[in-house]
Amino acid sequence: MNVLSKLKVGQKLVALLGLLLLLMLAVAGAGIYGMNSAVQGLRQVYRDRTVPLERLGNYRALLLWNRISITAALASKETAFVQTQVEMVRRNLEKMETTWKAFDATELTEKEQMVADRIQKANQEFVSRGIEPALEDLDAGDYEGANRIMVTRIRPLYEPVGEGLDELIKMQETLAEEDYQFAEAEYQAILAISSGAIILGLGLSIGLGIAIIRSITRPLNRARQVANNLANGDLTDRVTARSNDEIGELMDALGNMVNRLSGIILEVRDNAAILQQVSQQVNASAQSMSQNSSELAANVEESSSTMEQIASSIEQNTENAGLTEKIAQESAGSARDGRSAVVRAVEAMQQIADKINVVQEIAYQTNLLALNAAIEAARAGQHGQGFAVVATEVRKLAERSRVSAQEISEIASNSVDVAEQAGKLIEQMQPRIQRTADLVVEISTSSRQQRDGAEQINTGIQQMSEVSQQSASYAEELAATAEELSGQADALIENLAFFKIEEGRASKRAQRKMREELEASRENDSASASAEKGSIGKSSATSTEKLNQKGYEKF
Repeated sequence: MNVLSKLKVGQKLVALLGLLLLLMLAVAGAGIYGMNSAVQGLRQVYRDRTVPLERLGNYRALLLWNRISITAALASKETAFVQTQVEMVRRNLEKMETTWKAFDATELTEKEQMVADRIQKANQEFVSRGIEPALEDLDAGDYEGANRIMVTRIRPLYEPVGEGLDELIKMQETLAEEDYQFAEAEYQAILAISSGAIILGLGLSIGLGIAIIRSITRPLNRARQVANNLANGDLTDRVTARSNDEIGELMDALGNMVNRLSGIILEVRDNAAILQQVSQQVNASAQSMSQNSSELAANVEESSSTMEQIASSIEQNTENAGLTEKIAQESAGSARDGRSAVVRAVEAMQQIADKINVVQEIAYQTNLLALNAAIEAARAGQHGQGFAVVATEVRKLAERSRVSAQEISEIASNSVDVAEQAGKLIEQMQPRIQRTADLVVEISTSSRQQRDGAEQINTGIQQMSEVSQQSASYAEELAATAEELSGQADALIENLAFFKIEEGRASKRAQRKMREELEASRENDSASASAEKGSIGKSSATSTEKLNQKGYEKF
């Protein structure tokens, strides 16, 4: 049994099958050996006994037939009949020789060989001294001589041959009987050996089969018992494998399954208890969250109305900033246009100054011409007096033109200086006006951003209000779900009570640890919920103040 416990089921079955095959081979070998021996015996009896007996019988029959043929020829004395009988005797002699050679070729014992040699010698004398002379006399028609040979030679010479044949046939029969008895004894021995082998093989096969069956059925019955206990919820049964075969592996697997299932059920039961407590805690937290969500929704509504007012103020500021931006842009454009006009005025005054210089040059040339004309009129005397008067007037007019041109040039020069100063002042004012316009643009942009931010905040507050309402609804659903989950946990604990397991201390410690974590989580949830109540309005006001301060700080 210890050896069988170390073998696999397949190896056990192979061992049983091998034993049965050995038994079959032994029985088959014994049967084949017996049949072979029987065939050998039959072959020997047929070849060395039956065939020689047949040949001896034929040989003896031919001897008798020769005597009968000679006797018939002597009795008939008809030539044709006598010749027929003589030819028949000669043919028989040839057949006798052939038959004897075939007999002599068989396996003979020493005694048989001695008798056969004696028969051969007697037969040769019988043929040479009896048959041949008688045949010669019959061929010659000497029937009396042939009859005399028949009486005096053939009969006496035949007796040793006949006696030898009788003795040899008797010996063949005796040897055939001995061969039969030997075959019978060998058959009995083979039968006894085969019967013993069959009985021994059956005994070993039955014993090994019973041992194998017990090595299989006992663990299977044990496995069935474990399975029944498992079906009845009893997980306290300890499974140990007593063999190394597949059934032993099955028992190990069952043991591992029972242990693992015990651990799983223990964990599930502990987790179910924890789940029951968690569901109760979740129910309480959900109710508290529902109340906090309702209060939060009210605070969000107040914040929403405040944000609407702030958004209206920001919208008004945005419109004013837009108008200011438009005016600033127009002022910047007017400043640019004024600067351009001053530049053009300066250029015109410079052109006027240039023209006045030309006028001064003309007045100077006119004065020179008038002076020359006066000189020429003085040379002309009386005839040139009238021309001298004209020249004098022209010179005066030229002098007045020069003085006026000089005064205009001074005025133009002063105007150019004033225009250049005005241009410089306008040029200095233009960046400031443009900076003012840019700041107004930034203020307008900031106002629009504040408006957009206020709208987003208002939208977020509205979404927060919806989320708060949904949170309150979800909290109520969560409370209902937690209550239902608690009922399911109770049902699960009741169902797990069906199983009998060994409880460990580790699960209790885990349960206490989980309970402590739940209490700490509940305290944190309460603190965070109370802190969230007053934070909504403050956060919206703070965001609005930041948006309002953004643009004005830049300005």
